[in-house]
Amino acid sequence: MWVVASVGASVFLFTIAFLGNASRKMGRQTDEEWIFSNFYEKIYDAFFLKKDPREIARKLGMSQDKYIKNCRVLRIDPRWRREAGMRMTGIMAFGLSLCFAVFFRNIVVAVIGVGIFFCMGPYQEQQIGGRAKEKRKRMANELPRFIDLFATAAQIGIPVESAIKTTAKEIPCIVSEELLMVMAETEIGAKSWQRALEEVALRYDVGVFSDFVLALVAGYEKGIPISEIVGRKSMEIKQSNLLEAKERAAKLSNTVLLPVMVFKILPLLIIMLIPIMMQINSM
Repeated sequence: MWVVASVGASVFLFTIAFLGNASRKMGRQTDEEWIFSNFYEKIYDAFFLKKDPREIARKLGMSQDKYIKNCRVLRIDPRWRREAGMRMTGIMAFGLSLCFAVFFRNIVVAVIGVGIFFCMGPYQEQQIGGRAKEKRKRMANELPRFIDLFATAAQIGIPVESAIKTTAKEIPCIVSEELLMVMAETEIGAKSWQRALEEVALRYDVGVFSDFVLALVAGYEKGIPISEIVGRKSMEIKQSNLLEAKERAAKLSNTVLLPVMVFKILPLLIIMLIPIMMQINSM
């Protein structure tokens, strides 16, 4: 009985989550088209209608700073009510599973409740964090290619702002997409290209890109030729990537060594020792 109830509750919650996403992907934007649209927002409103969703999410164990940074990287709006509602749903599911576990004296129900709580809370936050981390990684990997073409544009005397725009249009990558978005604001005089680059660096918090922006802005203000700054930085990034590749190769060789020892060398030693052991036994 308790197994059926727990599994049924789990399937019900996951069905609501997945069908809600499917409904949005098919273009259903209004809440009236499906009774469980924005289900977690409704859960939040039922418990904390007049309270700050950010504060509620923080009290339910959500890391606000990380969530905000990851949303900025992914260029999505933070959905505090949804996140708080999901965590509240997970907490209720865990509480019910704990009551069932005590009533039926079976720990399996509590384990199911822990799984539901994890999927409704930390797992969702980790998903957004994982997507943001992947985007940061892609940005770091694509930066050397962008810098090479940018250095070429700077060497032929193109102004910095025009060189950035030209390079971004020629190389389709995350770096180019971000720079084109922020550089569009420089055209209307909202900010300078230095400020635009600094905003991208602050949003992504990628060490190699932040160093590049810092060197470029500082060198420009000191009157150092842009081509010299970019060329030097490009060489530093390439050397750093080469060292990281060598470190990864060394770690990979150590990782491969253990399976080789277990599945190749040890069986070979056993095969060699079998005749010797047979001779010893015969004696």
